[in-house]
Amino acid sequence: MARLASAPEVLTPASEAQRAVIHVVGQKHVRIRGVTIDGQRERFARLRWPIAENGAPFVDYYPLNGIAIDRCEDVVIEDVVLRNVTNLAIVVARSANVRIERVTVEDSGSLDAKGKNNTTGGILLEEGTSNFVVANNRLSRIRGNAIWTHSYTVSPRNRDGRIANNEIDTAGRDAIQVGHAVNVMVDANVARNVGYPVEIAEGEPVGIDTAGNVENTHYRSNRLFEVNGKCFDLDGFHDGSVICNLCINARPVGEYPLGNFGIVFNDSHPESVSRNIVVRGNVLDGMKYGAMFVIGAGHTIEDNAFLNLNRARSKDGLLGSSIHFAKGVLWPNPPKGIVVRGNTITGTRCVAPYPGVKLEKNECR
Repeated sequence: MARLASAPEVLTPASEAQRAVIHVVGQKHVRIRGVTIDGQRERFARLRWPIAENGAPFVDYYPLNGIAIDRCEDVVIEDVVLRNVTNLAIVVARSANVRIERVTVEDSGSLDAKGKNNTTGGILLEEGTSNFVVANNRLSRIRGNAIWTHSYTVSPRNRDGRIANNEIDTAGRDAIQVGHAVNVMVDANVARNVGYPVEIAEGEPVGIDTAGNVENTHYRSNRLFEVNGKCFDLDGFHDGSVICNLCINARPVGEYPLGNFGIVFNDSHPESVSRNIVVRGNVLDGMKYGAMFVIGAGHTIEDNAFLNLNRARSKDGLLGSSIHFAKGVLWPNPPKGIVVRGNTITGTRCVAPYPGVKLEKNECR
């Protein structure tokens, strides 16, 4: 790994020489197997990076990565171990037909000038990466996001991917994020200790997060334990589903300072409208506040178990609701044509009638 001489505390984008231990650009049939990379993060511990912005792809911005793949086709990364990487363990940008399997990532990621995480440390696919599989990987003690896709609004969407059977233990930001994407399946992943350690957590950590414009995407059969934030954030998510997932918070409520609702619908992306989301067969147990914050039209919320809600004992009409219906956040998008049925709710008051919402056979106790 390249040495940084007399580097300032807060650094600017990387030079090519500093990009990654393994850096591949513009190639086909890339195979990286059976290697171990130690990024010697401790050598650069005093250095700080802000989060990339202004449309800068992360592959072009962050130095001192483990593996960087850019503009490649037919990429296989498997049976690789990455430890102590300063920034991104693996970053894949503007590439197609990518498979990342049986990779171990440990103790990776850097901090910003405030000592908070800056999203780095995990596995990132960005800038229109397509036909990808990220499966059967193990990630531990990641300062930022563990596994994620990302693109700016002006970037092509990532598409046609699967994130499956991964195990994540301790992430300072999101365990998994689907950002600005279409046709992604996130299934059978296990994540523990999301939004920890608390001192580096920033904003609202999420077990499975969404950002940008995301459609035809499905979150299924994932298991989340101890989330200091939200279980699911459906920001920009539409025409997709959240089915048969589990999220359990069992610690004392004071150990979730960034705790929130279990599932939050949101509307940050101006071209995305929350609509036609199926939330079915999920178990949320021990949320700090309510089960769901809902906006938009055409949703079905059925056969879920929302248990031990509002452990913070909030009397706020929003935070204390089991399912709170809102007219929108940044843009008007009031509830319309929503069906709520067959849910079991404990720990807070039942769903209240709301215009445009049909309530059927929900059990509250």
